[in-house]
Amino acid sequence: MLGLHDPNHLESQSRPKSTTGHDARSRDCDTPGDLARDGVHVFLCIAALICTALTPCLWAYESRSPVVLGLYSLSYAGFLVAHAGLTITAIALAMSPRLLPRMWLERFEKSMGRLLRQRALLVGALATLWVSFGLSLLMISKGYFGHSWSLHVGGLLAVICGSFWLLFTARPRARPRAGAIAKFILCLVTTCGLVVALELALRANPGLLPEAVIERLPEKGDVFFNFFEFDDEITVGYRYRPRTQFSQVLRESATYQYDTFRGLVPSPPPESHRILSQASFRADSLGYRNAEPLLDHYDIVVSGDSFTSHSVEPSPWPSRLSARLGTPVLNLGLQGYGPQNEVEAILRFGRPRRPRQIVLGYYEGNDLLDAEGYARRKQIGLGWREGARLKLPIVDRHVSTHLTRHVLANFLNASHPAAPDGGEAEFPYPFAAELANQVVQLGFSDTYLSLLSLSREGVEGLHGFELFLKAVERLQAACQEDGIRLLVAYFPTKEHCYIPLLDPKLVASKLGKAFEPELSRQGEFLLTRSHTRPLRAENLLQNIDCQRQSILEALGKRGIASVDLTPALQIAASEGAQLYWALDNHWTPLGHELAANVIREALSPPQ
Repeated sequence: MLGLHDPNHLESQSRPKSTTGHDARSRDCDTPGDLARDGVHVFLCIAALICTALTPCLWAYESRSPVVLGLYSLSYAGFLVAHAGLTITAIALAMSPRLLPRMWLERFEKSMGRLLRQRALLVGALATLWVSFGLSLLMISKGYFGHSWSLHVGGLLAVICGSFWLLFTARPRARPRAGAIAKFILCLVTTCGLVVALELALRANPGLLPEAVIERLPEKGDVFFNFFEFDDEITVGYRYRPRTQFSQVLRESATYQYDTFRGLVPSPPPESHRILSQASFRADSLGYRNAEPLLDHYDIVVSGDSFTSHSVEPSPWPSRLSARLGTPVLNLGLQGYGPQNEVEAILRFGRPRRPRQIVLGYYEGNDLLDAEGYARRKQIGLGWREGARLKLPIVDRHVSTHLTRHVLANFLNASHPAAPDGGEAEFPYPFAAELANQVVQLGFSDTYLSLLSLSREGVEGLHGFELFLKAVERLQAACQEDGIRLLVAYFPTKEHCYIPLLDPKLVASKLGKAFEPELSRQGEFLLTRSHTRPLRAENLLQNIDCQRQSILEALGKRGIASVDLTPALQIAASEGAQLYWALDNHWTPLGHELAANVIREALSPPQ
C-alpha cells in the first residue's frame, strides 16, 4: 500500500520514457523530406489521372497528312509517344514511392520554397501558368481539339493543381498557406467575374467592339447578338428583328477567303481595306428585306439564301427584277437559309399574299449541306442559335475570346501570315485569269471544289439531295393547290462558271486545300474529319457538271419548272466579266444584274 503512494514511484511514472537515438532520428525525418515526398506523390497521382483521362481524346484525333497507321502525321505520332511515356512515368512514380530519391525531393522542395517565398516570383509563376493556359486554349480552339470538353477540363485541372502545388511549396506553414490560398481563390473568382461581366457587356452592346472584330466573328456575330429572331421550335429558323435598321459593309480585307483561308492568301495591302459594297436597310414587319408597308398581294414571291438577299448588296436580283417587271416582288430570302428554311418562309409568309408565281433559288455551293444541317438541328432538338454555337470550338463561343485574339494580333502585328521569303507567289489566291483580253481576279472555296467533284452517283447519294427534293415537293403541292406557278432558279458557284474556261494545269495549281469528297454512312458530306487525299484536278473537271445535271433532271421528272443560270453566267465569264468577288463567293452587282435578266425571261408574262 505504501508503494502506491511512493513519491519516487509517481515521479518515475510521470517522467517520459527515454528514446533511443534511432527513434529520434526517424521522427525528425518525418517533416521535410516525407512531407515533400507526400506532396509530390499527390501531384503525380493527379497528373497520372489527367494524362490517362486525356488519352482517348488525343488518340481519336486524325491528322490531315497521316503517315503512321493511316491516322497520324509523323510529328503527331511523336507527340502521342511522348504523352504515353509521360503517362506511364507518372503512374509508375505515383505507385512506387521508392522510385523518388528522398534527398532529391528535399533539395528540390527547399530550392523552390526559397524562390517562391518572394511574393513577386510567386505571383509571376501563378500568372505565367494561367496565361499559358489561356493562350493554349486559343491555339487548340483552331483545330479538332477545340470541340473537346475533356481536353479543356483536363487542362484546367492541371493548372489548378499546379497553382496549389506552388502555393503549398511557397508557404510550408499552415497559417501563411491558408492566407495565400484564400487570396488566390479570391483573385481567381474576381477575375472570372470580370470576364463574365465583360462578356455580357459585349453581347448587350456590340457597338463597343471594333468593326474588324465583328467582321471576323462566326456568322458575323449572328450567334452572339440579337440581330435576328429565332424560332423556339425550328420551322423557318430565323429572321431579321422586325423594323430594325441594318448597315452592312463588305471590305476587300474581310471577304470570305481572308476570314477562313489564312495561309492561302497573302497579307492584305493597306489599300485593300477599301469598301467593295455596302447596304443600309430597315427590316420589314416580317423580318425580311422589303419596303414597308407590306402589301396584301404580291404577284411574285421569291426566297433563297444570301444570293437572294445579300446583306451587303444595295440592290440584289429580286429588287432589280421588280424594277424590270414594274411590279412589287416579296423577297423572303436570307443568308444561311437552306431549302427547308426557304420553303417554310414561303408557306408561312408568302402563300397568304396570294402570289401568281414563286421563285425558289437553289445555290449549288451549299444548299445540299444546309439541308443536312437543318435536319440535324431538328433531330437534336436545339434551337437555331444553339445549334450554330455547337458547331464552334468551345473557346470560340465567347465574344471576349475573339476580342482577345484581335488585341493579341495587333500587339504582335501578326493578324495575317507573311508571304514566305517576302514573296507572294506561294499563295494560290487571289490570282489573275485573262479571258477575252479581260483580267478577272479569282479565288476558290475548297468545300465547293470538293462538292463539285462528286459524281452523279455521289450527289444523288447525299442525304441533302433527298431532303431538298422532299422540301421542293412539299412546296409544289401547296402551289398546285393554290394554282401558283413554281420556278426553281439554279445558281452556279464561281468555280463552276470559271474553271471550265481555265487551263487544266492552272486549275491543278489553284485547288488550295481542297480534298477528295467523302460521304458518311448516313449519306452526309464529311466536312469535319481530316481528309487524307488532296483533290485531283481531273476528278473535278470530269464531275463539275454532275450536281447541276442531277438537280435539273430530278426537278424535270417531278414536273417542276426550272431556270438554269449556268449557261448565261459562263458566257459572260468567257467574255471576261467579273461576276463574283475575287475573295468572296457572292455575285458582284454585274452578277445580280445578269441573274435578274435571266429569271425575268423565264417567268411567265403577266396576265
